[in-house]
Amino acid sequence: MILQTHLNRALTVMAGDPGLSGAVVTVGHGYIRAARDFKTHRNIVEAVGLLGPLAPDRMVVELVHAGPGQGVVSMFNFGAAYGVLRGACMMAYPDVPLIEVRPQVWQNAIRKEVGWKPREFDSRAIALQQFPKHASLFKRVLDHNTADAVLLGIYVLMKLEGVS
Repeated sequence: MILQTHLNRALTVMAGDPGLSGAVVTVGHGYIRAARDFKTHRNIVEAVGLLGPLAPDRMVVELVHAGPGQGVVSMFNFGAAYGVLRGACMMAYPDVPLIEVRPQVWQNAIRKEVGWKPREFDSRAIALQQFPKHASLFKRVLDHNTADAVLLGIYVLMKLEGVS
């Protein structure tokens, strides 16, 4: 449970995995709070406001791009949700730095930190292993988005602590 030590730090990070099927989480001070299963863009905005109520030390959104085989309409909808998430973060906490991190960057750092050997990165498996007290957040197959957001937040906590 190597990542648990980062979770216990006296810093808070709000992290977002974009999309209606994504998640917004707050990690730090020993806890994980999550909002997910969004039905509308308004739900994303509400999640950012509700996960406070105090401003986090940092905010991070996963910087994602279109992949091969993804349809134009689905990518447009995903991009809209991405923009809503970014805008909600900047409006709710205008003085808190918002950073964007590519999936390959944070996944490689987490992989190295926990010694993940399998070729395929499995955020749910890592989150279940590293945060057993929060296993209910990762029990469904579709909870990989919640796990992504949590691990992205932990990555930022690691960076704030100077862990490379």
